[in-house]
Formats: sequence, structure tokens, C-alpha cells
Amino acid sequence: MLHQPSGDRLVGIDEVGRGAWAGPVVVGAARGSVAAAAAILAHPRGGVRDSKALSPAAREAALGALEAAGLELTVGSASAREIDKLGLTGALRLAAHRALGAASELEVLLDGRVPYVEAGRVHCIVGGDRRHPLIAAASIVAKVRRDAFMVALDELAAGYGFARHKGYGTAEHRRALSEHGVTPWHRRSFGPIGGMVEHG
Repeated sequence: MLHQPSGDRLVGIDEVGRGAWAGPVVVGAARGSVAAAAAILAHPRGGVRDSKALSPAAREAALGALEAAGLELTVGSASAREIDKLGLTGALRLAAHRALGAASELEVLLDGRVPYVEAGRVHCIVGGDRRHPLIAAASIVAKVRRDAFMVALDELAAGYGFARHKGYGTAEHRRALSEHGVTPWHRRSFGPIGGMVEHG
């Protein structure tokens, strides 16, 4: 284990959607029994399962098991418009605040190198979603919730394929932008989208 828990103040944090062209960035938070999360998410070869490598059905099943085990799982998000206004780090900070609320008394384990959470203590762990069960749990709830949002968005913005690519920069997404233009859910501050807005 990378870090010894400090009672019920320990929280795992991870984000989903950082590099997408459209849709929100979502921060997940997981708080509760490290042992329970480890048992649910254990990888056969050691460590914990990477949420990105799980199928959607497996992520849904893992989320249900984590909730049934009593873990406190929350998410916060920042919209494309907020990302454009605040920048990515500022938007992550806002989403984390929405997921955690006041965090001054918490000890946070965060996946990555940038400490975008304002808390009592923050430990940045590169590859944390594969190394600590609470971060892995946070990654799963963030991924499931964001994917559900993008599937719902696909019905509002037909023709963009959001249910398939979840807002990331695929060839299908680029073709849809060329054919239909930029939507209110696109991040205009991101290079490819900004160029289309300027020349649209």
C-alpha cells in the first residue's frame, strides 16, 4: 500500500474528461474502507484494476459493489463553458470543490502530478488509479457518471456520436464538427475547436 490511511478523513480523488473536446470534466471522490475497496477492485497480478481498462458493464458492476460496501462516492463537474472561462486547472479545482465541499480537514490522495484540490493534506500519486483502491474507486464513479452524461447528450445533439467517443477527439468527432459545426457543449478554448470557431 502506498499510503497508510488516516481514519475517515482519507479521500481518493480522480478526474475524467481532461482531454476531451466536448462535455464536462468530472472529478470523482471516494471515501470509506480502503480494505473494502481493495477487495472489490483487486487485480489478479497485484495492485488494483484500472477503470479505463474495464468494460462499461464491469465498471457499472464495480460501482454497484462499492456502493453496497458502504463507500461514500461523490462527483463534481465543470462544464465546457466553465473550462473555457477558468482554464483546465481552474475547472478541475471547481469540480473537486463540488465533489468534496469544504475539504480543509481531509487528507486527499490524488491521481496525477497537479494538486488541484484544496485540502488539509494532498498526496499526488502518478498512476494512482492503478495503485490505490480509493483513487481507483473515484476513477470508476467519475467515469460512469461522465459516460452517462455523454450518452444523454448524444440524444440532444444528434449526429455527433457523443455516445461512442464521449467527446474525445476521434475521426468521427472531427467529421461531425466539419458537417454540423460547434455546439454549446464544445470547449472553444481547446485548439481544434477554437480553430473551427475562428474560421466558421
